[in-house]
Amino acid sequence: MGVNSSQVAQDRLSLTSTSQNSPRNGLRSARNVLRATSRLKFSFKRKSSTRDQIRPFEELIKSWPVQDLNLLLAEFEADSKLLEFQRLCDNSRKPTNSFLRDFESGRTVSGNLNILFKFTSIRANRAFVSQRCTNLKISANYDENPENFDLCEQKFLKFEQDAVEIFLKSYIYNEQWPENLGSEMLEQLCTDFGCFKKLEEDVKHMYKQDLKHGDLIIEVVDGKNTEENSESFKIRCSSLIAASRSKIIRSLLLRKLTEKNEGSSTSRPKRIVFSELIFPQAFAPIFVSFLYTDRLDWSLAPKSEDSISSLSQAKAITNSGRTPDLQLARALQLIEIARFFEVEQLVQACEDVVVKNLSCDNVVGILQWGRANNSKYISTHAFRFIERDFLKIAASSCFFELTSNEMTEITQSQFLQTTELDLLDACCRWGEHALLKKMEDREPNLVADTCHSISRRGLKKSEKSGDELKEILKPLADNIRKDYSLPPFHQDLTNAYNKGILEQSPLGQDLVVCASTSEINPDVHWLKPEDESTGPRYYRPYHTALLKHRNIKDPSWFGKLLVTDTNAPCSLEFTNLYPDILSGELFNKVKVLVLNRTEDPDFTSLLRNYHRRVALEMIIRRTLIELDIPEECISCHLLPEDTSNKPSTPPDVLSPGCKEIF
Repeated sequence: MGVNSSQVAQDRLSLTSTSQNSPRNGLRSARNVLRATSRLKFSFKRKSSTRDQIRPFEELIKSWPVQDLNLLLAEFEADSKLLEFQRLCDNSRKPTNSFLRDFESGRTVSGNLNILFKFTSIRANRAFVSQRCTNLKISANYDENPENFDLCEQKFLKFEQDAVEIFLKSYIYNEQWPENLGSEMLEQLCTDFGCFKKLEEDVKHMYKQDLKHGDLIIEVVDGKNTEENSESFKIRCSSLIAASRSKIIRSLLLRKLTEKNEGSSTSRPKRIVFSELIFPQAFAPIFVSFLYTDRLDWSLAPKSEDSISSLSQAKAITNSGRTPDLQLARALQLIEIARFFEVEQLVQACEDVVVKNLSCDNVVGILQWGRANNSKYISTHAFRFIERDFLKIAASSCFFELTSNEMTEITQSQFLQTTELDLLDACCRWGEHALLKKMEDREPNLVADTCHSISRRGLKKSEKSGDELKEILKPLADNIRKDYSLPPFHQDLTNAYNKGILEQSPLGQDLVVCASTSEINPDVHWLKPEDESTGPRYYRPYHTALLKHRNIKDPSWFGKLLVTDTNAPCSLEFTNLYPDILSGELFNKVKVLVLNRTEDPDFTSLLRNYHRRVALEMIIRRTLIELDIPEECISCHLLPEDTSNKPSTPPDVLSPGCKEIF
């Protein structure tokens, strides 16, 4: 106990090599360090390196036999597979169509031209047909053409009526052509109608023209005044493109189409008015550009922070005493705009920008913004960022902005990249800060900002050991895996026991590894966790150190992996909780996908029920997200299995392998 504790303490307080060579310089340096630390109210981080963190683990496993190393390695391998299941689940998104497949849906509400061919009339959008079919003498300008266009040239009359209808109603909008009509027919139609360019190229070309001559005017006004105003902001675009990409614009145009008087002309551009509070005019150009290109052109975004709505939470997140990240603030507000217009592709594009710009300074604010605004993709990736860089975040001031529920969730994480001691230290600092804030809130106004204020004097020693602090830390302390704290008799751990923050674990009967000799192995909880327990937290440096020591024990084993038994496909029980909402066909599709994914070797090789249960939850969540089904609609769980023939521990069998872990 003393050797490990003193060693860690010595590493944390070690002086430089120069100080060690000179006693006087060393004493002066030590005094300077003490003076500097005495002026700090809060120590943001206990000084420790990765080497200091893994040294106690190396001391633990260095005397283990190969069999024990293999048992722990199998546990870490299972956790790494869980991590991959989690990654696939986190990256799953609601399905969206390619923007090139959307244009046909807006044809019915944006039609302003009747193409007459033989015995039929084909409703179309003048500007779109003019761009796609260059051989048709149709002008995109509404004043130069009547509403009807007669397709009577001889070269068109040779085609069947059905083929021309499919071409003008479907193909020019989505480039989909029925196989039964043949490619030769399509090629002939494209040649005679002049449809030579790809749809994406024509849409990009339309964008520049529609900004000047588009048949839809989007107007942004201040307040609730929706009357036509010459001073308001206006931007033109194609009603076909806008209605195809946005369900809200489509419904507004459909309502205007229904309310239109029979005698009114369709040659006049349509007009839709939005309030500045809903659709800030500074974001109109980038929004309209995305409808045509499916890309974010940040050159069209607001150039300064003043252009961003003061009501947006984006400013509060990106302003932390530093230069604000304008791109991040723009992306957050664009998400709100895209959700209002129901443009899911824009929502996902902005979410990618937010996730890419996560940092230790803004991740807490982004996490809380994502949960407050029901953005699961952003909040999930922000939480994963905290898991990966917990030590850096715990050393920053934004760490204290985490709520009690968020801290509880963090301490429950299986993949939190920190040791139990560092987690305990971070929780204690967070708890002391929470207690300080709580005492400040109930402090009388007469005492506030005086020398007697709690913010000036800090917490007393008795307050750091009081019941109020223990009550704050109890939800977090319950998740500290103290049995896996290294070294097991560290001073921080002892202090937590003495203060009543942690409770001593009883000596378990499972420590007895040999009934005849009553031999006790204090490390058995590392080797054989209970079937439903979480086991040790998956910490990558521990996994790396374990592989290193395993290779030292047997150099010929380098590059090989354990081979574990593969279980038979698991038995699952599915329940459709809302059969009136979720159809039987879609429910069966979910079952097939989940069953196929549980046949993956990475799943069937998981031996403990804990790993299989968590992996199944991630598979189900991923499947439901991809099919856009609420998680509340389906229940699925593992059925109890016969464990009489199941091995109690992973087999100690080695085999060559090529798989890379990191």
